[in-house]
Amino acid sequence: MHTGTDGSIYQYVKSTAAITQYNYVAIDEDYNAVSGTKTLVDAGYALGFAQVAFTTSTYGWVALRASANHNVRVKGACAADTTLYTSATAGILDDSSTSQTRIDGVVIVATGATGTSAREILCSGWPQVGALI
Repeated sequence: MHTGTDGSIYQYVKSTAAITQYNYVAIDEDYNAVSGTKTLVDAGYALGFAQVAFTTSTYGWVALRASANHNVRVKGACAADTTLYTSATAGILDDSSTSQTRIDGVVIVATGATGTSAREILCSGWPQVGALI
C-alpha cells in the first residue's frame, strides 16, 4: 500500500482483464483486480478505483481510499451526495438500488451526465459493502 500526500491510499494490483479508466474494481486476496460486479462485491472482494486504464495482466495502483481529485464511473443522471450501489454494468456505480448491493463510504460530488460518466468521488473512510438487497 501507498499513502498519497492528500491522505489517499493506494494498492498495487495486477489486472486479470482490461479495466476502463475510473471503473470501480474488485480486488481479491492475491491483489488481482477486475472491474467490479455485484457478484464480486457480494463475495467480499475489496473495493478500489482505477484512476488509469489497465490492459490484461498489467500491474499498477488503484485508490482504496480517495480524497478530492479521484473519479469513478457512474450511470447517467446518478445523483450527487447520495448512496451508491453496484449496477448491472461491470465497473459502474449507480444510485438505483434495484437488485443491487449498497456501497457505503463513497459518494460522487456532482450529478452524473447522460450516459456513463466519470465523476469526482469522496470517501469517508474505507468503501465497503452495505446491507445486501
